[in-house]
Amino acid sequence: MLILFAGLAFAQKIKTGYDKSADFSGFKTYAWTQQQPSPIQPLVATLIVADIDHELAAKGLRKVEKDPDVLVSYYAGGDAQSAFAQTDPGNLSTGGIPTPNATMWTGSLPATALPPVVKGTLIIDLADARKQRLVWRGSGEAKLDYEKRSKIYDTVNKVIPEMFKDYPPATK
Repeated sequence: MLILFAGLAFAQKIKTGYDKSADFSGFKTYAWTQQQPSPIQPLVATLIVADIDHELAAKGLRKVEKDPDVLVSYYAGGDAQSAFAQTDPGNLSTGGIPTPNATMWTGSLPATALPPVVKGTLIIDLADARKQRLVWRGSGEAKLDYEKRSKIYDTVNKVIPEMFKDYPPATK
């Protein structure tokens, strides 16, 4: 899971949504909810929390220990899928029936596994602490690249500010 966010800078998809009836101008303080143990590397989890704290402070919210206006939580995870080479004369990687004589004299090439394709996701939720309902959600999703492991911290530092770019939502 060290590489969870390594490739979020490439083909990242960021979405945000919010409760249109929520009064964001009334939110001045926040606190973290009790988080479940994170499946990602502890240093990355710490960076995510620090980046969210930084973004909320920049938006005028103050972190408190009790009686917050907003409760903050995040969820992160990854999903790996296998990939196979495009050239597979025996159709072994797709489970298909080999064409006649495809492997009769030459033998079949083994299904060549490629590195797994990993899709990483980060979700940040803000809930109204008094009404106990979700008022804002940001999510980032991307295919991860095993070759870019060294850029994990830079990627997290780019994804979270992008999520909070339009927070708080404009009121009508």
